Amino acid sequence: MIQNLLPDFVIAARIDAHYKLKVEEWEAARRVDERVEKMKEEQAKPAEDSATVLIARIVSGVPARELARMESRLGDHQEALIDALQDNRERLDRAEQHIDDLLSKAHVLEDGRRVFETEDGTLVYDEFGHEVADEEITPEEIDDSRPKWEAYQQGTSRHDSLVQEQSELLEYQERLDEAETKMQAGALSRGDYDALDDLLNDAPSAVRGRLPKTDTAHTTLDSNTPDNALDDATAHTAPGPSSTISASAFQ
Repeated sequence: MIQNLLPDFVIAARIDAHYKLKVEEWEAARRVDERVEKMKEEQAKPAEDSATVLIARIVSGVPARELARMESRLGDHQEALIDALQDNRERLDRAEQHIDDLLSKAHVLEDGRRVFETEDGTLVYDEFGHEVADEEITPEEIDDSRPKWEAYQQGTSRHDSLVQEQSELLEYQERLDEAETKMQAGALSRGDYDALDDLLNDAPSAVRGRLPKTDTAHTTLDSNTPDNALDDATAHTAPGPSSTISASAFQ
């Protein structure tokens, strides 16, 4: 069979994009570790002087009872956030390992690309989600013992969803940190207070499921399907590359 290989610069570009994604994931993991350490340091600090807290509350213009309620609720969300970030990190590690296992067992083309046959035996896709022409390889040339495209796509879809969840959690962290800084400085206006209340009510689902039942944002977390729900959701997805989105920042 005549090999119609992709140009070297195309392969290099795809590898470079994959490397950049890995760097972003490593950076996100570093931010998770930093956030966990920051939480531990905050919990180890002695309580603020009551007079300092009182002055901050007076300056903020928000009644002390409401501020106390918000401080307690903010603390609950911070703790739930840390738990969600750590859980996400563990599931993301497992998802990446699963993808690596599939890639290690995939058929390899002469240019180094790993390819997968679809379950119905009609198409072939490479690891980047691009359909491979019959001139390069036909489905019949791939051993049936190799992983199928649908299994690989399920793995990458789960990975992408976890990356998206991590991004939302990290952005939620930044918004909570900004609000907490304003509160501690006595710079939380009534408008900021109401915005923070709305922010907490609209917490990411991974956080909501870990909040106390008394919190208005609490929802039941389905602990039975932390890794499998996405598999079920993507089991019948048509072949093709996936994408991620990000959340907005606290104003």
